[in-house]
Amino acid sequence: MPGLYKLDRPKIWRDDFRGKFTDKAWYTQRTPYKQFHKFVNGGLRLFGNVYTLDDRETPAAFFRKQEDLSVVFSTQLDFTPTSPRHEAGITVFLSIWYHNEVGLTLHPETKVRTVFVKTRTGPMAELKTIYAPAAEAGPVNLFIKAEPNQYSLGYSVGGGNVTYLATVENRWLQSYVQGWQNFVGTHFGVYSLAGRLPMLILADFKYVQTQLL
Repeated sequence: MPGLYKLDRPKIWRDDFRGKFTDKAWYTQRTPYKQFHKFVNGGLRLFGNVYTLDDRETPAAFFRKQEDLSVVFSTQLDFTPTSPRHEAGITVFLSIWYHNEVGLTLHPETKVRTVFVKTRTGPMAELKTIYAPAAEAGPVNLFIKAEPNQYSLGYSVGGGNVTYLATVENRWLQSYVQGWQNFVGTHFGVYSLAGRLPMLILADFKYVQTQLL
Protein backbone atom coordinates (compact mmCIF):
# COMPACT_ATOMS: atom_id res chain seq x y z
CA MET A 1 0.00 0.00 0.00
CA PRO A 2 1.26 3.52 -0.74
CA GLY A 3 2.94 5.18 2.20
CA LEU A 4 3.92 1.96 3.99
CA TYR A 5 7.48 0.78 4.39
CA LYS A 6 8.55 -2.12 2.22
CA LEU A 7 11.32 -3.89 4.08
CA ASP A 8 13.31 -6.77 2.68
CA ARG A 9 12.97 -9.87 4.83
CA PRO A 10 16.21 -11.51 5.89
CA LYS A 11 16.84 -14.78 4.07
CA ILE A 12 17.88 -16.46 7.33
CA TRP A 13 16.07 -16.08 10.66
CA ARG A 14 17.52 -17.77 13.76
CA ASP A 15 16.65 -18.18 17.44
CA ASP A 16 19.65 -19.14 19.58
CA PHE A 17 17.57 -19.24 22.79
CA ARG A 18 19.92 -16.95 24.67
CA GLY A 19 18.05 -16.95 27.94
CA LYS A 20 14.64 -16.49 26.32
CA PHE A 21 12.76 -16.81 23.05
CA THR A 22 13.88 -14.22 20.53
CA ASP A 23 10.30 -13.13 19.76
CA LYS A 24 6.68 -13.73 20.76
CA ALA A 25 5.79 -15.92 17.79
CA TRP A 26 6.15 -19.20 19.69
CA TYR A 27 3.04 -21.20 20.69
CA THR A 28 2.19 -24.15 22.88
CA GLN A 29 -0.69 -26.50 22.18
CA ARG A 30 -3.13 -25.26 24.78
CA THR A 31 -2.00 -24.01 28.20
CA PRO A 32 0.63 -26.27 29.82
CA TYR A 33 -0.18 -27.82 33.20
CA LYS A 34 3.44 -27.18 34.24
CA GLN A 35 6.56 -25.76 32.68
CA PHE A 36 8.37 -28.25 30.43
CA HIS A 37 11.32 -26.18 29.26
CA LYS A 38 14.38 -24.35 30.46
CA PHE A 39 16.92 -22.09 28.80
CA VAL A 40 20.45 -23.39 29.30
CA ASN A 41 23.86 -22.35 28.05
CA GLY A 42 23.72 -23.28 24.43
CA GLY A 43 20.02 -23.59 23.82
CA LEU A 44 16.51 -24.69 24.75
CA ARG A 45 16.03 -27.76 26.95
CA LEU A 46 12.75 -29.69 26.80
CA PHE A 47 11.54 -32.10 29.46
CA GLY A 48 9.34 -34.63 27.71
CA ASN A 49 5.97 -35.30 29.35
CA VAL A 50 3.36 -38.05 28.99
CA TYR A 51 1.51 -36.38 26.10
CA THR A 52 2.20 -36.99 22.41
CA LEU A 53 1.55 -34.89 19.33
CA ASP A 54 -1.50 -37.10 18.69
CA ASP A 55 -3.17 -36.06 21.94
CA ARG A 56 -5.65 -33.24 22.50
CA GLU A 57 -3.47 -32.12 25.37
CA THR A 58 -0.25 -30.13 25.86
CA PRO A 59 2.83 -32.09 24.76
CA ALA A 60 6.31 -30.76 25.49
CA ALA A 61 6.49 -28.79 22.26
CA PHE A 62 6.81 -25.25 20.96
CA PHE A 63 5.40 -24.20 17.60
CA ARG A 64 5.64 -21.25 15.25
CA LYS A 65 3.60 -20.59 12.12
CA GLN A 66 4.93 -21.53 8.71
CA GLU A 67 5.02 -18.10 7.10
CA ASP A 68 6.70 -18.98 3.79
CA LEU A 69 5.86 -21.44 1.04
CA SER A 70 9.50 -22.28 0.23
CA VAL A 71 11.66 -22.48 3.35
CA VAL A 72 13.90 -24.82 5.35
CA PHE A 73 13.21 -25.21 9.07
CA SER A 74 16.17 -26.68 10.97
CA THR A 75 17.74 -27.27 14.36
CA GLN A 76 20.60 -29.06 16.08
CA LEU A 77 19.43 -31.62 18.64
CA ASP A 78 21.41 -33.41 21.36
CA PHE A 79 19.31 -36.26 22.78
CA THR A 80 20.26 -39.71 24.08
CA PRO A 81 17.11 -41.84 24.43
CA THR A 82 17.10 -44.96 26.58
CA SER A 83 13.82 -46.44 25.33
CA PRO A 84 12.11 -46.81 21.94
CA ARG A 85 9.27 -44.77 23.49
CA HIS A 86 11.60 -41.77 23.80
CA GLU A 87 11.74 -39.37 20.88
CA ALA A 88 12.65 -35.76 20.24
CA GLY A 89 12.90 -33.74 17.08
CA ILE A 90 11.12 -31.27 14.84
CA THR A 91 7.67 -31.40 13.30
CA VAL A 92 5.56 -29.83 10.58
CA PHE A 93 2.19 -29.84 12.30
CA LEU A 94 -1.33 -29.22 11.07
CA SER A 95 -3.45 -31.17 13.57
CA ILE A 96 -3.30 -34.14 15.93
CA TRP A 97 -4.02 -36.25 12.83
CA TYR A 98 -1.72 -34.76 10.21
CA HIS A 99 1.81 -34.00 11.37
CA ASN A 100 5.23 -35.25 10.24
CA GLU A 101 8.46 -35.54 12.24
CA VAL A 102 12.20 -36.13 11.96
CA GLY A 103 14.18 -36.78 15.13
CA LEU A 104 16.07 -39.19 17.35
CA THR A 105 14.87 -42.32 19.16
CA LEU A 106 15.95 -45.89 19.95
CA HIS A 107 15.28 -48.39 17.19
CA PRO A 108 12.51 -50.75 18.42
CA GLU A 109 14.44 -53.86 17.31
CA THR A 110 18.16 -53.08 17.59
CA LYS A 111 17.76 -50.75 20.60
CA VAL A 112 20.44 -48.39 19.27
CA ARG A 113 20.04 -44.66 18.74
CA THR A 114 18.65 -43.89 15.33
CA VAL A 115 17.24 -41.08 13.22
CA PHE A 116 13.59 -41.56 12.37
CA VAL A 117 11.06 -39.93 10.07
CA LYS A 118 7.31 -40.23 10.62
CA THR A 119 4.85 -39.27 7.88
CA ARG A 120 1.06 -39.35 7.84
CA THR A 121 -0.89 -39.48 4.60
CA GLY A 122 -4.20 -40.67 3.20
CA PRO A 123 -7.81 -40.07 4.28
CA MET A 124 -7.14 -41.66 7.68
CA ALA A 125 -3.66 -40.17 8.25
CA GLU A 126 -1.87 -43.50 7.93
CA LEU A 127 1.49 -43.52 9.74
CA LYS A 128 4.73 -44.61 8.07
CA THR A 129 8.06 -44.68 9.94
CA ILE A 130 11.54 -44.77 8.39
CA TYR A 131 14.80 -45.31 10.31
CA ALA A 132 18.39 -44.37 9.50
CA PRO A 133 21.61 -45.09 11.46
CA ALA A 134 22.89 -42.46 13.89
CA ALA A 135 25.94 -42.19 16.12
CA GLU A 136 25.49 -43.43 19.69
CA ALA A 137 25.97 -39.91 21.05
CA GLY A 138 26.40 -36.32 19.97
CA PRO A 139 24.25 -33.73 18.24
CA VAL A 140 22.40 -34.26 14.97
CA ASN A 141 21.12 -31.58 12.60
CA LEU A 142 17.47 -31.94 11.57
CA PHE A 143 15.73 -30.38 8.56
CA ILE A 144 12.23 -29.94 7.15
CA LYS A 145 12.25 -28.41 3.66
CA ALA A 146 8.97 -26.88 2.52
CA GLU A 147 8.41 -26.45 -1.20
CA PRO A 148 5.34 -25.54 -3.27
CA ASN A 149 4.34 -29.19 -3.75
CA GLN A 150 5.91 -31.14 -0.90
CA TYR A 151 7.74 -31.31 2.41
CA SER A 152 11.04 -33.20 2.73
CA LEU A 153 12.40 -34.44 6.08
CA GLY A 154 16.07 -35.18 6.66
CA TYR A 155 19.20 -34.91 8.78
CA SER A 156 22.95 -34.34 8.72
CA VAL A 157 25.86 -34.83 11.10
CA GLY A 158 28.57 -32.23 11.61
CA GLY A 159 29.09 -30.21 8.47
CA GLY A 160 27.95 -33.00 6.14
CA ASN A 161 25.33 -32.77 3.44
CA VAL A 162 21.66 -33.18 4.29
CA THR A 163 20.15 -36.63 3.68
CA TYR A 164 16.42 -36.41 3.06
CA LEU A 165 14.64 -39.64 4.03
CA ALA A 166 11.04 -38.97 3.03
CA THR A 167 8.72 -36.51 1.31
CA VAL A 168 5.06 -35.70 1.89
CA GLU A 169 2.72 -34.04 -0.59
CA ASN A 170 1.44 -30.67 0.55
CA ARG A 171 -2.16 -31.78 0.25
CA TRP A 172 -1.74 -33.89 3.40
CA LEU A 173 -0.90 -30.72 5.33
CA GLN A 174 -4.23 -29.25 4.24
CA SER A 175 -6.40 -32.27 5.06
CA TYR A 176 -8.65 -33.53 7.82
CA VAL A 177 -10.21 -36.87 8.64
CA GLN A 178 -13.96 -37.23 8.28
CA GLY A 179 -15.78 -35.44 11.08
CA TRP A 180 -12.80 -33.21 11.90
CA GLN A 181 -11.98 -29.62 10.98
CA ASN A 182 -8.78 -27.57 10.98
CA PHE A 183 -8.88 -24.14 12.55
CA VAL A 184 -5.26 -23.11 12.02
CA GLY A 185 -2.63 -23.53 9.30
CA THR A 186 0.64 -25.42 9.29
CA HIS A 187 3.22 -24.86 12.02
CA PHE A 188 6.83 -25.90 12.50
CA GLY A 189 7.85 -27.05 15.96
CA VAL A 190 10.35 -28.65 18.32
CA TYR A 191 9.23 -31.36 20.73
CA SER A 192 10.17 -34.16 23.13
CA LEU A 193 7.95 -37.04 24.27
CA ALA A 194 8.00 -40.46 25.91
CA GLY A 195 5.07 -42.35 24.44
CA ARG A 196 2.60 -41.58 27.25
CA LEU A 197 5.11 -42.40 30.01
CA PRO A 198 7.19 -40.08 32.24
CA MET A 199 10.73 -39.36 31.00
CA LEU A 200 13.87 -37.96 32.63
CA ILE A 201 15.97 -37.80 29.44
CA LEU A 202 16.72 -34.22 28.37
CA ALA A 203 16.36 -32.90 24.83
CA ASP A 204 18.65 -29.95 24.06
CA PHE A 205 17.99 -27.80 20.99
CA LYS A 206 20.92 -25.50 20.20
CA TYR A 207 18.95 -23.23 17.89
CA VAL A 208 16.05 -23.03 15.47
CA GLN A 209 16.54 -21.56 12.03
CA THR A 210 14.45 -20.81 8.95
CA GLN A 211 16.09 -20.18 5.58
CA LEU A 212 14.17 -18.97 2.55
CA LEU A 213 14.69 -20.94 -0.65
